[in-house]
Amino acid sequence: MQMKNLKVITTSVIRASQKGESHGGIFLIDLISGSHELIMDWDSIDIDWSGRGMDRGLRGITFSSGCIFIAASDELLVFDKNFKIIDRWKNQYLKHCHEIFTEGDTLWLTSTGFDSILSFDLKRGLFVQGYCLWHGFLGSMHKKIFKHTSPKIFPFDPNKPNGPKLKDTLHLNNVFYLNGNLFLSGSRLGSLLCFNGTKIHPMAPIPFSTHNVQPYKDGVLMHYTKKDMLLYTDHKGRTILQWELPHYDEHKLINVNIPKDYARQRFGRGLCTSGEDLIIAGSSPATVTLYRLNEKNPVTSINLSKDVRNAIHGLEVYPY
Repeated sequence: MQMKNLKVITTSVIRASQKGESHGGIFLIDLISGSHELIMDWDSIDIDWSGRGMDRGLRGITFSSGCIFIAASDELLVFDKNFKIIDRWKNQYLKHCHEIFTEGDTLWLTSTGFDSILSFDLKRGLFVQGYCLWHGFLGSMHKKIFKHTSPKIFPFDPNKPNGPKLKDTLHLNNVFYLNGNLFLSGSRLGSLLCFNGTKIHPMAPIPFSTHNVQPYKDGVLMHYTKKDMLLYTDHKGRTILQWELPHYDEHKLINVNIPKDYARQRFGRGLCTSGEDLIIAGSSPATVTLYRLNEKNPVTSINLSKDVRNAIHGLEVYPY
């Protein structure tokens, strides 16, 4: 099957970058021709520079009414089709945002730093609802406990000061809306969770250390970040298909001596699908790879940077 047009937009986080350096950007990529363009170099200096990712870079991407919505760590940015910032919003409970998703007039954001998701009313330009996931069990046994039980979910008003405390317990990093349900996942959760607005329950078991977990066809698609692979499982957690992420000769890369827990190649993040069988996945150093379901080898892979710190984050098919 010959593809005539497939463009994606991606954001990046340059992990462990220092004050005065670029720490992310927005790229537009034509997966068919291989051409790509740096749309915006993100070098805002008023951020928290500690740790690995923290406030660095740009995160999740979604679209509505001809606009492009992109999350920074603690801010929702709105761009027009020419990538000019036309609006921006902050909230006291938005911190270390990862992925975002739009359904109708509602935009959902993961607030990883607060173990929460937030809803934003696109018509009113207002954060309207928060939900905090709290497990109640911490400590050395947390992985075993998280795998077999579900968090509780607590609604809160994101415009009032009595909400959750800043505490990244679950590393909640993805929200996905489908058929009236929100699907939530995090790298310290052993299940893809389904939330119908009232009740929350596990939909399918997933490994720990995942990103971008989402329902896909008859199973679940995800980045198994710890194992450097893209993984497709059934609803019982059994592997249907898996793909390795691109690997480069280290002597061709930049900043390979940074500790691996800060930045490494094949760090998988950023995931979307197109049509019946196309899967598009991001990895570091700043690589976007196109796979076809049931084919082991990638269709194409486009590298934007050889700096291992430069990690793809948000990744979506570009609709405009």
